[in-house]
Amino acid sequence: MSFHHPQLLWLLALPVLWGFWQWVRRGHPVVLPFDHGQQGDGKWLRFLTNLAGTLPSLLLIVAVLMLAGPRKTAPPQDERVMNNILLCVDVSGSMNEPSKLPLVQQSLRMLTEQLGEGDRVTMVVYAGSSGLVLPPTNGEKKADILAAIEKLQAGGSTHGSAGIQLAYEQAVAGFIKEGVNRVILCTDGDFNVGVSSPEELEKLISQKAKSGVFLSVLGFGSGNLKDRTMETLADKGNGNYAYIDSLSEARKVLVEQMSGTLVTIAKDVKIQVEFNPAAVRSYRLIGYENRLLAKEDFNDDTKDAGEIGAGHSVVALYEVVPANLPPGAEPRPAVDSLKYQTSIIAPAQ
Repeated sequence: MSFHHPQLLWLLALPVLWGFWQWVRRGHPVVLPFDHGQQGDGKWLRFLTNLAGTLPSLLLIVAVLMLAGPRKTAPPQDERVMNNILLCVDVSGSMNEPSKLPLVQQSLRMLTEQLGEGDRVTMVVYAGSSGLVLPPTNGEKKADILAAIEKLQAGGSTHGSAGIQLAYEQAVAGFIKEGVNRVILCTDGDFNVGVSSPEELEKLISQKAKSGVFLSVLGFGSGNLKDRTMETLADKGNGNYAYIDSLSEARKVLVEQMSGTLVTIAKDVKIQVEFNPAAVRSYRLIGYENRLLAKEDFNDDTKDAGEIGAGHSVVALYEVVPANLPPGAEPRPAVDSLKYQTSIIAPAQ
C-alpha cells in the first residue's frame, strides 16, 4: 500500500507515545491488551479495561492513516509502460474555430484522464513563436495539466517548426528508457512561418526521429486542413496520423485505442504481396502511394517503412485482372450494374 501524503505517517508515533504515557501514569506495567499471562478471577474484566485504555490510541492511528490518504499500489513496472508525452499544440489564428482549438482542448482533457503515476506530460504551444506552457508534470497531477489546457488561446501566425523543435528538445531531455516517448502534435497543418515547405518539414522530422522519440499527428478542422502534409510528417516521425472531427473520434483515438496511438509494437514494417501469375494477369495496389517501396528496398534495413501500434490492423486493397481474361477485355462485374429493375406494366385492354 502507498499513500498520497506519506509525510504524515510520522504522526503515528504520537498515539504510541500517548498510550505508553497513559499506562505509566496509572502506575501499571506496560502490557498488551491481549496478554493472558495473568490468570484467575476477573481476567475478562482486566482485558476489557486494558482494551478501553488503548482505544483512543487506536482511533488516533486510524485518523492518521486516513489523513495520509491510502491508495492502491501501482502495477509493477513490467506490467505498465511509463509514458513521456509531449503535447505540441498549434494555437495560431487559423485554429480559432470551434472544430479546432476548442476540440483540441476537449480531446486533451480526455487524454489527461487516462494518465497515471509515473507518466510525465509536458506541453508546448506555437503561433508566431513557441513556448513552454506546462513543464514536465506527473500524470497524477491532473488539475495542473487541465489548468494548462484551459488557458490555451488562438491567435497569430503559424511557426510550426519552432514548436516541433522545442517539443522534441523537451522529449529528449525527459527521455524514459524502455518507456513510451512521443510527441503528440495537434494542428490543422497550416504552417506559414519558418520552415514551412513540406520537404523542409519532412527533413526536420526525419532528423528528430533518430532521437528515439516518435510522433503522433492529430489533425483538426476543415477547409484549409493540410491532411497530406500531416500524414507525411507522421510517417517520417515513425508515428501515426488521425483526423479528429468529433468528440467520439477523439475518444476512440485517445481513450479506446490509446495504446495503439502511443505504443509502437512493430517498427519499419514491410509487407510484400505476390499473386500467382497462373491466376492473375496483373494487379495494382490501391492507396499507400506514399509508402511504396522498390523491390530491392525490402532487403535494405536502412529504408524507412511503416510502424504498427498496439491493437492496430492493416488493410491492403488490390485491383486484380484474371489471367483467363482475353487481352483488351474488361473484367466482368461480379454485381449487376442495376440495383433496381422497373417492371413493364402491360397496357390495359
